[in-house]
Amino acid sequence: MPATLSHALVPKWCLGMAVAMIATTTFQADQIRAQSVKLQATDQLDVKKLGSPLVAGQFPNLSGAPAILADGDQYRMFFTSPNLQRLQGAIAESTSSDLEQWTPVNAGNEVTGKGLVLLGREGKWNEQLETAFAIKNNETYYLYYVGYPKVGWPTNPGQIGVATSSDGIRFTHKSSKPILAVTADNYDANGLYSPVVIKYQDRFLMIYAGHCYASNRVTPGIYLLSASSHGGLVWNKNKNPVLSPMPTIPWLEHGVTEPALVLGPDANYYLFFTANLGDEQSRCIAVGRSANPLGPYTVASQPILKGTPGLFDEKGVQAPHVLIEGDRLRMWYLTSRFEEPADIHNIGYAEMPWPLAQFNDVLK
Repeated sequence: MPATLSHALVPKWCLGMAVAMIATTTFQADQIRAQSVKLQATDQLDVKKLGSPLVAGQFPNLSGAPAILADGDQYRMFFTSPNLQRLQGAIAESTSSDLEQWTPVNAGNEVTGKGLVLLGREGKWNEQLETAFAIKNNETYYLYYVGYPKVGWPTNPGQIGVATSSDGIRFTHKSSKPILAVTADNYDANGLYSPVVIKYQDRFLMIYAGHCYASNRVTPGIYLLSASSHGGLVWNKNKNPVLSPMPTIPWLEHGVTEPALVLGPDANYYLFFTANLGDEQSRCIAVGRSANPLGPYTVASQPILKGTPGLFDEKGVQAPHVLIEGDRLRMWYLTSRFEEPADIHNIGYAEMPWPLAQFNDVLK
C-alpha cells in the first residue's frame, strides 16, 4: 500500500534538520525574492504559479501542509514546521493582511522557533505534530492536528487531536488522548491524517484521510472520511467514506487524501484532495463537487494542479488549501523536493480561472 508523502515528513525532518538549518540563513535574502516574483504561466490549462516557494515561516525549507483562516482584517496561516530544540514536528503560524506577505507570529523563542504556536507533548502519543487546520467559533480558536509518537508513521499511526486559544497564537492541548483515534479493521485502521473542519448546520463537520492497509471487513485503501461534533471537542465518526479510491482511474486507483473543503459561490461544496498516490507516481491535486459536504461527489475529469518541470514543485504537489474569489481560484499547497542530505519541503502558490474547466467533463 503506497503512503501519502507528507505523513512521513516529520521523521525525515528529524534526520535532516541540522543540515537544513545551515541552509536556512540563505533564505533570508530569498524571502524578498520569493514574495516579489510575479505569477508565471505553466504548461497546465490557464494555471499560473509563483515561481519560487511562498515564504511563510521561519524555516521555509521545512514548511508544509498550509491551512489559512480568515480572521477579521487579517489572515492566519497554520503549517507544519520543525521544533529544533527537540528535533520534532510542530505547528507554526504566520499572518498576512493581503495573502502575499507573511510574517511569523512571535509565540516562542529563537531556540524552538519563534513562529511555533503548538509543540508536541514529549513522550506522549502526540510528540510529533503535523497537518493542522484552524477554525474560529465565537471567540475561541480550535486548532486540529495530527499527532504520533517520536517514532512515527508507519510504525505508529497518526491520530487527531485539538488545541484551543483565545488569541489565535497561544494554544493549549485540550485532551490527553486523541479526539479521533484509529478504529481496528476499519477505513482508518492504520491512521488518521489531514483534518479539515467546517461549521455545517448546527454542528462541526470534519473531513479527514483514513488509511487502511489490510482488513477483513472493508476494502483496503486510502479514503476521505468524516466525523461530526456539537462542540468541536467530542467527535463521532460517520460510517461511510466521503470519497473512495477509483480502481479504474490511474490517478485515483491508490486512493485519495489530504482534503480541502470549500463552499462555492454556486452553493455546491468543492472537495480538493491529493491524488496519484502510487509509489512511482508524482502527487497531483484533484477536485470533486457535491450539493452536500458529505457527498456523493462527482469528480472532475482531470487533476487541476500538478508539478511544473523546472520549478521547485516538479516532483509533485499535494495537501491543498483553497479560496475562491470571484472568477479565480487561489491555492496554497505542499511541495517536496528530495535532495541529499536533507529533504526539502516548501509551500507553493497557484491561481486558475473559476469556474474550473475540468468540470466540463466529469467522472461518475
